[in-house]
Amino acid sequence: MNPQANLRDEPARIHCSRGTISGETLMTEERLIRQATDVLIENLGIMEATRFFTLSREGRPEPVERHRAWQGDLDKEVFFAEIFGAD
Repeated sequence: MNPQANLRDEPARIHCSRGTISGETLMTEERLIRQATDVLIENLGIMEATRFFTLSREGRPEPVERHRAWQGDLDKEVFFAEIFGAD
């Protein structure tokens, strides 16, 4: 990937009932990550920033696992009745 390819900021386009609002400029992901990393290092120091980046997500299931567990406990008929109302 070309490191210079995605360095340009892009204008924000916010869609609402009255049309599209343009104004604020959004950063590219690369620039956002770089600036956020710099802010963490400046405010926490390199050791704590590194510690933050390597924090374990242990104990929290991944979203797909959570969703499958939720689906496994569902009663289809009860769920549909709650969502769409009993006929």
